[in-house]
Amino acid sequence: MEKGILIADSGGTSTKWIHSGNSDWSFTMESLHPRRIHELSEQRKVDLKAFFSTIQFEDVHFYGAGCSSKEAKETLKMFLSEIGLNSNQLQIETDALLACRATLGTNSGFVAILGTGSILLEYNGKEIVSSYGGFGSIIGDEGSALSFGKVFLKAYLTDPLQFDEEIRQTIGEKSTILGELAKNTALVYISSLAEKLAGFDLNSIHEQNITSFFENYLPKEIQGKISFVGSYAYFQEKNIKKILEAYKWGLGTIIQDPLTSIRTTYKSLFL
Repeated sequence: MEKGILIADSGGTSTKWIHSGNSDWSFTMESLHPRRIHELSEQRKVDLKAFFSTIQFEDVHFYGAGCSSKEAKETLKMFLSEIGLNSNQLQIETDALLACRATLGTNSGFVAILGTGSILLEYNGKEIVSSYGGFGSIIGDEGSALSFGKVFLKAYLTDPLQFDEEIRQTIGEKSTILGELAKNTALVYISSLAEKLAGFDLNSIHEQNITSFFENYLPKEIQGKISFVGSYAYFQEKNIKKILEAYKWGLGTIIQDPLTSIRTTYKSLFL
């Protein structure tokens, strides 16, 4: 493998790595959120160091959830050094910046991440200059798969008969749903419903979910285009475009995976 940049995108559940010099190489591992790296055992650190020692690279650019503060960056820098990723040009940035770079490159504009920590970002081509939302799953995450699941379940539990028989068979009885909601994995269950129900006509639920994001976070005093990141947004392009038009905003690009989109242009744009 030729030398290049190791680029990471780390979220709440996993970390994906790519190599700027090899379009076929990728590696997925557990989340390296600064609050979770203590969960990795010493043996796991040894194994990771051995693995990365086989990869040729010049620099490491790490984009992660929870990496906005100086303290978080220092914590992660020490950990990456422990596993052999102590590049002289080690860069640690928030995953939100990767989303902006992947969708807009060095152009300015707005980017929405619909998912964990749903947020609207204003980007000037170099850095994020303002943000709206990002409050997390308890009081935020509007426009995400989790939020869709919440909206759907409220409607379903109130009146299951308003939905087709096939949907009722797919979702199950009220007692089954309430049992899932009582478990520690309730948020995972709720989030999974968007994919489980993807083949059904539930546009009214999707529109309600997406509209709630715009109602809460869309700046009222300006207009422009918004690009989107995330699988939910990718599969809801038609509804997003329709709702944006009602607010007199335009739709930019929609990408599922920032790393896949940015691999070929990264060195030319950001070095």
